[in-house]
Amino acid sequence: MTFSAETIQMLANIIDGWPLQTDQGPKTTLIVATPALANQWFEEINRHCDPKYIGTVIQHYGNNRLATNDNVATMSSFGIV
Repeated sequence: MTFSAETIQMLANIIDGWPLQTDQGPKTTLIVATPALANQWFEEINRHCDPKYIGTVIQHYGNNRLATNDNVATMSSFGIV
């Protein structure tokens, strides 16, 4: 299954809209989608985005929830959740 050009444009906008390296604060994007769409987003991100620009991508759903005492800080360490 392939994504449309709009998805590629959205990924470009996500990366372009992040704060500069010199800016303070996290540069994390939260994508909320059904499990099937989350898997497609994950595949498209891996196919079209250079990891040095997006950082680590994590899927957070169902029984795979994060176990941490500070969800905000933990999620802020990822590029895309």
